[in-house]
Amino acid sequence: MESRAINFGAATKGLLNFNGTGIGIAEISHRSKEFTTYLQCVEQNIRKLLDFSAVVLNMLARHRLLHPQLKDEDRVLDYVEASRMGGSTVHIAADSRKYSQDQKSFDNIPTADAYSFSEDPALIYYCANETVDGVEFSAEETSPASFPFQLLPKNALLPLIHAIIYAGAQKNVGPAGLTILIILYNTPPVLSIYITGLVLEYMLQLGGLDYYASLTNRKSKKLYDVLKDGDTKGIFKGKVKEGSGSQMNVVFDVLGEGLLAKFIAGAEERGMKGVRVSIYNAVTEEEADQLISYMEQFAEQHEVNKE
Repeated sequence: MESRAINFGAATKGLLNFNGTGIGIAEISHRSKEFTTYLQCVEQNIRKLLDFSAVVLNMLARHRLLHPQLKDEDRVLDYVEASRMGGSTVHIAADSRKYSQDQKSFDNIPTADAYSFSEDPALIYYCANETVDGVEFSAEETSPASFPFQLLPKNALLPLIHAIIYAGAQKNVGPAGLTILIILYNTPPVLSIYITGLVLEYMLQLGGLDYYASLTNRKSKKLYDVLKDGDTKGIFKGKVKEGSGSQMNVVFDVLGEGLLAKFIAGAEERGMKGVRVSIYNAVTEEEADQLISYMEQFAEQHEVNKE
């Protein structure tokens, strides 16, 4: 029996017969009562997982109500530039590139003293977990890499700390093509929502966010530990400063002439510059352990700093 490759890069019965309708999920109308009912269940499961009550809130409209005297060109949007997902046409509240070694890289989360928020911004935007460079704001309030909520202007905290949340569902919750936005409704991508709904049901059965948080912590800790060990051997070099690394996307280089190509060939990966390991929810702890075992063996075989 052939073994299946483990996919670290970023099919169901309903594909042919969705909920007994005799119609495949990719064919059914998004306006049909069957899919509308299914969509409602998906939304309910998202709320269960996130413990979030959706609130319709137009941020700019709210700011106009609070400050009717301001012209639109005088309304400020604050961006935190800690990733490639940031903006460039608004006030930059913090720019992590200033604190990188080459003054250009997104390899860190700025510490609290790096922020300069506007007095009364219409909104403050930041990307909590960025996948390209592998940086993530820490959920631990005491961490230097956490978001400095204590520095926000008082008005920015009303009525919610996070008034709008959106996330790409691909890899962790469902396939590409679906964005979870709290809250906005548009013509839905039916197939992506169907698969996402199945994944949400499965996640709830396993224990919800608590289960996956524990699993992700274990996988990422073991992976960062093996990177740190490989660093002492002169083989692996992380691209993100310690404390700012993403738990989902771990990026690093393999040092030494020809070793990057050799490492990738050994892991049966192709066409990558540097290495990014994506340990999304679908990657089991056992599969992550296989990669870690391979990395340990590779570092041992090619160690530079041997006595």
